[in-house]
Amino acid sequence: MPAMLETVIASLGATVCVALLVRMFLPPARRARIDGQALRLWHGLRQALQRRRRQGVPKVARRSDARAANAPRLSPAEAQREAEIEAQDVIDRVRRQARADSGVERQGNVYRPDAFKPRPPKDKLH
Repeated sequence: MPAMLETVIASLGATVCVALLVRMFLPPARRARIDGQALRLWHGLRQALQRRRRQGVPKVARRSDARAANAPRLSPAEAQREAEIEAQDVIDRVRRQARADSGVERQGNVYRPDAFKPRPPKDKLH
């Protein structure tokens, strides 16, 4: 099956290349007419796809927070303030966790986790 798919894609690519080569040798008036027809065909296909997409089931609006979808939006200043508060909460939580974590040896700004310490060999005979 994959070999057939490769053949189809290769033949489509070759067809496009031959069509572009033939287009190069056409007189300018005929080339403009063919380009206009191709452009109309392209726009028609795009509009048909957009119409088909619009006929589907509408997507439900989802919010990542607990507010309702129809809640009033925050002003830019309020949104900035909420973002600063949330960022500060995250920073404080990480700092508390770093202080409480005893599995890390610290020297100034150098952290040495227990995973980096040498361990005794599993096989003590060798």
